Amino acid sequence: MRIFYLALLMWMLGLAKGQAQSPLQQKMNLNLGNTSLEAALNELVIGQNARLVFDQSVIPNIKVNAVFKDRPLDEILQTLFRNTQLRYKQDGNQVYIERFVAPPAPVLYTLNVTIRNKNDGEALIGALAIDSLSGKSAVSNLYGYFSLTLPAGPVLLRSSYVGFQDNRISLFLSKNQELEIMLEPAPYNFQEVVVTPKLDGIPLPGVNQKKINGEDIQNLPALLGEPDLVHLLPLMPGVTTGADGVDGLHVRGGSPEQNLVLIDDVPVYNIYHAAGVFSVFNTSAIRNAELIKGAFPARYGGRLSAVLHVRTKEGNDQKIRGEANLGVLAARMSLEGPIIKNKCAFFISGRQSFVNWYTKPLTSIYKEKTGEKGSIDYGFYDLNAKVHYKFSLKDVLYASFYKGSDRYQDEGFRSDSLVFLGNNNEELPYRADQRYSEGLRWGNSVGALRWNHVFGNRLFSNTVLTFSKLDVALNYFNLDSVLNLRSQQTEYRSSSLGSFRSNIEDIGAKTDFELTTPKGNTIHFGLGFTRRFFKPGILSYDNVSGPIGPEPISNASIGSLESSFYWEKEWRLNSGGRLNVGVHTAGLQVRGQQYWSAQPRLSLLLPINDYTNIRASAGKMTQFLHLLSSTGIGLPSDLWVPATDKVKPQHAWHAGLGTDLFFGSLFDLSLDAYYKDMSQLISFTEGAFFLNSWEENVTEGKGRAFGFELMIRRQSGKFSGWLSYGLAWSDRQFEKINFGRRFPFKYDRRHDLKLVGAYRINHWLSFSADWVFSTGFAFSLPLQRFNVDLTDIIFPPQIVEVLDFGKKNQYRMPFNHRLDLGANLSFSGKKVKHKVQIGVYNAYNRNNPLYYGLRTRFVNENYALKAKKQFVQVWLLPATPSLSYSLAF
Repeated sequence: MRIFYLALLMWMLGLAKGQAQSPLQQKMNLNLGNTSLEAALNELVIGQNARLVFDQSVIPNIKVNAVFKDRPLDEILQTLFRNTQLRYKQDGNQVYIERFVAPPAPVLYTLNVTIRNKNDGEALIGALAIDSLSGKSAVSNLYGYFSLTLPAGPVLLRSSYVGFQDNRISLFLSKNQELEIMLEPAPYNFQEVVVTPKLDGIPLPGVNQKKINGEDIQNLPALLGEPDLVHLLPLMPGVTTGADGVDGLHVRGGSPEQNLVLIDDVPVYNIYHAAGVFSVFNTSAIRNAELIKGAFPARYGGRLSAVLHVRTKEGNDQKIRGEANLGVLAARMSLEGPIIKNKCAFFISGRQSFVNWYTKPLTSIYKEKTGEKGSIDYGFYDLNAKVHYKFSLKDVLYASFYKGSDRYQDEGFRSDSLVFLGNNNEELPYRADQRYSEGLRWGNSVGALRWNHVFGNRLFSNTVLTFSKLDVALNYFNLDSVLNLRSQQTEYRSSSLGSFRSNIEDIGAKTDFELTTPKGNTIHFGLGFTRRFFKPGILSYDNVSGPIGPEPISNASIGSLESSFYWEKEWRLNSGGRLNVGVHTAGLQVRGQQYWSAQPRLSLLLPINDYTNIRASAGKMTQFLHLLSSTGIGLPSDLWVPATDKVKPQHAWHAGLGTDLFFGSLFDLSLDAYYKDMSQLISFTEGAFFLNSWEENVTEGKGRAFGFELMIRRQSGKFSGWLSYGLAWSDRQFEKINFGRRFPFKYDRRHDLKLVGAYRINHWLSFSADWVFSTGFAFSLPLQRFNVDLTDIIFPPQIVEVLDFGKKNQYRMPFNHRLDLGANLSFSGKKVKHKVQIGVYNAYNRNNPLYYGLRTRFVNENYALKAKKQFVQVWLLPATPSLSYSLAF
């Protein structure tokens, strides 16, 4: 009996197990040979008791061939439904078969948006826009434009920009749309403003980039009341200059000509007034500027070290506004306003120096004390103008112009009485007269015609025609005579005059495209052509004491054609970072010679967490231009020359690695390391005769630069500022200089420390200061002298004394340091704003040497004429107070 009950229990458990088994796990046998799919399913239902439910109308008319032996239904159906749209699912004890219909893809539309300042219509660069519903975001480009692709339906777009009120727009996106967003400046709030390192996943500006606006420049101490961009840039890490700003900007061990300087997309070849003390950038005309160090994006090319892109104001299309400034050095005025409101506007600004009001009387007094009559006259001016016309939200036309010029004149007359002993010890009285005049003029002319256009959806273009010209003219005259006072006979007379002319002129055209993909990535591509004409020097010499000298020595005009094409893509990573990969290709045709260069570029900005970024960059750059200096102090008489069939282009490889650390909302710290390798650099050979053809007097070489940079910055609260420090090495090696051995570059600054601070007391009073300290630059001193016979080279024949300087740049100037102080007072009326700036440049009167010169003094010792050599330290600016007043309406 017990056996019966046990058997019954085992049978019931087996039955329950069979009923609990999934229909898809039932094992079946099936042999199909060129059978329709419908018939195969029917065989499963009828012959194999498969629990299948389906509508015959959804079964495709296809044939199947398969053999299944003791296989589960799940595997059989997977095999039969392969390459079909049939899907199956289990519901209880039944398996339902149905046709899979993919959900319709979301309909996407594109918003083409331009963000502008509501008060004046100026485009806002780097403004942030976020759709709060989808989470997608974009940043406006250099022209205030961005493209955002979103699903059809409601959109809640929030736009923001530092110093402006947020703007929120709600709309229903049912087609591609063009939109212009006007942001309103935020009312002044003296409460502490917190600047966060990241905003909704959008990272800080790109690798090696520093953005600067006009207000940044005007808030720092100003030399002689004239705020200037070139005084702010050397306060950044990795950027150095000579004493008191002379001799240009050196970025990470590079030379000044290795920086690409643009005004509204047009290259400028000399950016200095007063030999580098001031720049051609009129602060009243600057809208913003961007400095890119190192491996810049592929859209830029033609230089090795850095890019400085200055954009001028476009003109207020809402109402007339003006500004006037009067300082110790110069006066500035600007005016802007609408020609057709909301459609067409103009901007014009001019600056005129009146430094000659001081230099002429002061130098006249100084020369009179030294026994001379004469004076030094110097002055400069700048003129900026721009007009734009909006044809539509898709088309805007701009025309811009810049003209600037410097004039320097030094003239004098000196008369000295000398007494010598004759053969019979008789005293012979003489009078030595010397008259001289030196004049130097230089100036830039820059023009651009630019068209911004949006093609269809997400494709933005910038097409520009450019013109740029640098003219340099140097004239000199010298007259020496010795008169015998007893006989009234001129016993010696020598007169010489000369003129130097040099210029570079280019005419170019380029088109840049920016394509935004639906995923928010950006593709940049474009091409350009530049036709350049060089006159690297024409010097005429005439010695009128005898026969006219040789024929004027001139270097013939050289024409070249430079072309370029680039492509780059920037990916916005899920982490909030950015990856930019591109290539810049360039070619040069000159004198039948062709050069081509492919220059890969890479940059990466990778957030590790909310308060840490990693940055990396690498790239190759090629430059078809060279700058030859005969003075070493950056005068505009230096020669711009092209690569030719005899002189090759210069190249550089640059790599950098850095990190950003954000400490709450108050401080951020950046650390950078870089290495740059340069090749095919040129320089005048030692002892080169400057009047001969420059191609016969240059030597080719290489250079390298590497170092570390540190910057600690505070951007919020009443106090803001930064500390930057650079530890750097830079050297050069030329075949015909220093016997081919490597030597320190002149501006090899081992240590470079800068402290900058600003403190706002209240809404009308603020103070600022900066202190700089750096290792002195490298230079050479003459160790011995000897005579060289040049009778076969120059006319008239003569013996020239040559100095031996030993190892190149083996000495160092003293440490360079300086403190500048400034105060800003602002007062506002109903319609007019007033501002007074008071400051002291070089507050503790540090005599930073510009260079050491070897001078000759003639003295009468025991009735004999003796020549004595001595070193003279030349320094530029002592403690200099400044005062300026400006008003804006």
